[in-house]
Amino acid sequence: MKNLLFFLILSASLFFSCTQQKQEEEKTPTDNKTAVNSPHSFEDYEYITVSDALNPHISYALHNDGDLQIKIRAAHFNKIEPSVTLGISGKSKTVLSSDKAEKKTSKDTTDFLFKIDQSAIGTEGFKMAFEVKWYSEALKADVRKERFMHLNPAAAHSGLAENTDYWTAVSFKEYKQLV
Repeated sequence: MKNLLFFLILSASLFFSCTQQKQEEEKTPTDNKTAVNSPHSFEDYEYITVSDALNPHISYALHNDGDLQIKIRAAHFNKIEPSVTLGISGKSKTVLSSDKAEKKTSKDTTDFLFKIDQSAIGTEGFKMAFEVKWYSEALKADVRKERFMHLNPAAAHSGLAENTDYWTAVSFKEYKQLV
């Protein structure tokens, strides 16, 4: 009797595990079109830090299979979540604000994922710059504002430059070598 009970329990558990594995395989996308359009899973080593030790930590990462994906990771400042304005210049100039990004907030940082159509940028690279702001609801003002990847000498709080000549050129080949 104990052997029969043991056999039934073993059979049921094997059946359940096989069924569960098959369901998980069915959920996994198999066609390349689905995988290309889904957001890239950025790893920590892919981020390039652009802030210095005196400022909240700011970094970015790129992914260029299909449409360009740019992820900007910005640390909170005095528990205030940041907002980002991203400028891209390739075949045309595009300026995107935080509300155009997919946002993911953790305890101390916010990640902003921007998706840019491949037709808007060049095949070798593009120019890029961005600004990060920390707006206080209590003060109804920005308590901190920083700009990154600018070439012109201007105050860090002066915002995103209108002239794309002041933005940093980004090469996909150089980026791959850096990370």
